[in-house]
Amino acid sequence: MRAFGVHCTGMYAFLAVAEDGALVVNEPQRVGHAVSTDEDNALWQTLGTFADLLDEIRPDRIALLLPGTGTNARQTHGALAPRVELETLLRMAAARSNRPVERLSHAGVRSRLGLSRSGPFEVVVRARIPRVGDYWTAGRLFASAAALAARGS
Repeated sequence: MRAFGVHCTGMYAFLAVAEDGALVVNEPQRVGHAVSTDEDNALWQTLGTFADLLDEIRPDRIALLLPGTGTNARQTHGALAPRVELETLLRMAAARSNRPVERLSHAGVRSRLGLSRSGPFEVVVRARIPRVGDYWTAGRLFASAAALAARGS
């Protein structure tokens, strides 16, 4: 089974692929918002980028890691909107290609990977997941955790 893990921030969607329960190197390792003077066109370009990625990676499952519930989760609309936009565009591209998206909470990832329920999420998953590729501390660690926790991997 091939799982595609995604963790979105305001700047990027960090990406990881797990095949048969092991992380594999994939490119790109992150995708940002398309840059255009026309905001509507940028949305369509970003949607197209996600669609192309899904066609190339051909995942059986997509695991989208939801934001945590700590202090950082209480952000303003301006801070959250870019993240929500990336998540929504990914889900639209997945729906177009009839690929299921599973939205995973931090607690769900901990449970599926058999990780401690106490301690900061990043510390707990870092101890369990081997580093594969770049942008590890920026967000790929979380995308990797989501990919490994996808049902069936």
